[in-house]
Amino acid sequence: MKAAAVLALVVLVVVSPAAIACPIATPDAGQFHMNASRACTAAQPCTTNDTLTFSLVKNTACYPSWVPCPGYTIQACDLVTWDFDDGSTPVSVTGQSTVTHRFAPGRHQVRATVTNARGTATVLHDLHIGAAPATYIAFEQNAYTFGEEDGVATIRLVRSGNATRSVPLTIEVNAGPLVPTRTNIVFAPGEMSKSVALPIVNDSSRHGWGPAWVFLYNEGGDAILRDGGVASTLVTIIDDDPQVIVTPVLEKRTYVEGNASTFVKIGIKLSSPQSEPVRLIAVVWDVKSTAQWGSDWRAQHTEIEIPPGQTESSYTVELLGDTLAEPQETVVVYLGPSNNGNDLQPAFDGWPLTLTIVDDDSPATPVTAQMNPSRVTMKPQQRAEVFLATRES
Repeated sequence: MKAAAVLALVVLVVVSPAAIACPIATPDAGQFHMNASRACTAAQPCTTNDTLTFSLVKNTACYPSWVPCPGYTIQACDLVTWDFDDGSTPVSVTGQSTVTHRFAPGRHQVRATVTNARGTATVLHDLHIGAAPATYIAFEQNAYTFGEEDGVATIRLVRSGNATRSVPLTIEVNAGPLVPTRTNIVFAPGEMSKSVALPIVNDSSRHGWGPAWVFLYNEGGDAILRDGGVASTLVTIIDDDPQVIVTPVLEKRTYVEGNASTFVKIGIKLSSPQSEPVRLIAVVWDVKSTAQWGSDWRAQHTEIEIPPGQTESSYTVELLGDTLAEPQETVVVYLGPSNNGNDLQPAFDGWPLTLTIVDDDSPATPVTAQMNPSRVTMKPQQRAEVFLATRES
């Protein structure tokens, strides 16, 4: 009887510590990461024939470097749930850090969630899977050039490799000189090439657009594109519209100062109407002007917009008169493209514009000045007030 009791006590001592030891740490996504047996990048995707192995591995270095990094190893009581993001049922295992899976085609983000009594943590891994046997689709040319008058830019896609299945694709253009668009197309089984017509922005304005990027996507993984999940080509459009020229309209540029304000209305004229608004900025360039703001002139920093189809606007500068004799002065008016403008590239002829102010005041009559008192005797540390008196001759 005593022997049995002793044996029971020994068994209790052996089992109890194991139960207490799990979990011994809280899952921390900063302390472990997910490895895959293959990278499966967009440039080099894996295929549906590949069986991939994923492992949860403790980190040996953390970021930033001063963060403590003991690493986290999967414990016997950890529940690990794997979600493969391909429509398959998530897999849950206990105490295991590895799993294998064969994917459906497409872009997937594998999610591994570790849970125990102390908490939970999730790590992610992105991968690209292509259908097998592989189909390759690319733009026939890396770059195309068209004229604006063509109306459409026709680009061509070519297919190689397996041609037995249907391949849905998306073509996207984000900005001019092509009309922004997102179009879905399909390569039918057996179809080895396809032409796509993209509308060109055809207007009466001269733009500063550069080439347009055209992107090709295959989100479903039915084909391998040049860069894996995306391919691109460059389309240049030769603008056939003349550059608009902006000139000043002003009867005279020299003004007699006078004793009151003179409002100078400077006309702004476009060489031709545009199909888009022309946005400009007008300001007196005080660094280049010899006249002073507030005493010689006043004007506002002005945003000017000439609507589509119109060619004229104006900017006003107020010249301030006075009775003081002054030298001849200048006011320099600057006109340029607005920061809030579009891609139009106008040319500016006759700007900056210089206004000349001719003074009409006679020099002041000389006066004599006399100190009062005329002589002061002072001791060290003593202060005195001296006045300067003037009297007309």
